[in-house]
Amino acid sequence: MQKQSSKFREEIARLQEQLKHAKTRRAKRIGRLALRAGIGRLKSMEPTFNADFHWHGGLGQ
Repeated sequence: MQKQSSKFREEIARLQEQLKHAKTRRAKRIGRLALRAGIGRLKSMEPTFNADFHWHGGLGQ
């Protein structure tokens, strides 16, 4: 029984990691789409937002 619960925990950890990567890919895609739509040209009132957006791949890199 102990081995089976260990396998379940490993599988859950693997699936959580896959989900994390999928969310990252989706966020990058949304950023690229926003730039194509012209949203990326908007000036933010908060300078750190623009810096964070560019650092996280918001330029479609």
